[in-house]
Amino acid sequence: MILGLWFQARNLKVVFAPDHSTDRFYLESDRAHFAISPLHLLFGRILLIKTFLGKAYFEYVNRIDSHKKNQFLPRRHRFELKDLDVQDGTVVVVDETLPGPYRLTISEIHLEGADMDVSTPVDLFFRMQRGRALIGSGSIEAGKSRETGFIKIRGITYGEITSMERVPLMGYGFSLTAYHRGGSDSREVEGRLRILDSTGKGSEDQGIPYGFLIKWEDYNLTMDLGIQKLIENVLKSARPGLMERGLILGSRGVFDLVKKPQGDQESISDKLDLNLDSDKGGSSNPD
Repeated sequence: MILGLWFQARNLKVVFAPDHSTDRFYLESDRAHFAISPLHLLFGRILLIKTFLGKAYFEYVNRIDSHKKNQFLPRRHRFELKDLDVQDGTVVVVDETLPGPYRLTISEIHLEGADMDVSTPVDLFFRMQRGRALIGSGSIEAGKSRETGFIKIRGITYGEITSMERVPLMGYGFSLTAYHRGGSDSREVEGRLRILDSTGKGSEDQGIPYGFLIKWEDYNLTMDLGIQKLIENVLKSARPGLMERGLILGSRGVFDLVKKPQGDQESISDKLDLNLDSDKGGSSNPD
């Protein structure tokens, strides 16, 4: 048992909004409590224990290039959350570094016994006892037992996860099942991916198999870049049959549209050189 210094609050509100050029976040919760381990503080580490958020609402506005923020992430095991519970949570992400801007809402979030290393925040999906949430018209569910776990994503369209519903083929979606096993340094992931058409129906088979190895030392990334890396590995390791290759190529094309470039790579705005009003009959040259 880990002893801790306990903090609790009701009707908690936390706001960080220094100026219009910096990231902004807003958190509110009707009930919240957590404990800090004093023993870990003596060794230069922060461990938050038994964090609980009830009816939590979190809004994050991203204005700074995520690649630039990676350098500020702590080293592994320097800042961790253990046994995080969330009841009836909502997360709204607005990314002003993407055209639109990009907007994603995750609702009805319920987490039980979740752990997370702030150094590799995407590991949250692999370290919860139970969790579920709604994303657009679809859902995500995760859980684990000892060293094995699963992640299931159902019925989410490309338009909902890319915030570009009006782009052709964005009505298509996917369902994904992943099983993972391993220790604290790496996870072996394998599963199947199914591409769904605009009616929400996919092929009758079991889906396209994929598999890859996660080394957490390679995921010292912000949450959005960590998710991006996971999606990239799923698509790269997919082993489609002859009839499924076109579906994977199309999915990679959609992913490339919203993938955050690094350095001097081509921006998303350059890649997405589309006239979204083309349904009016195309362009015409003035006399």
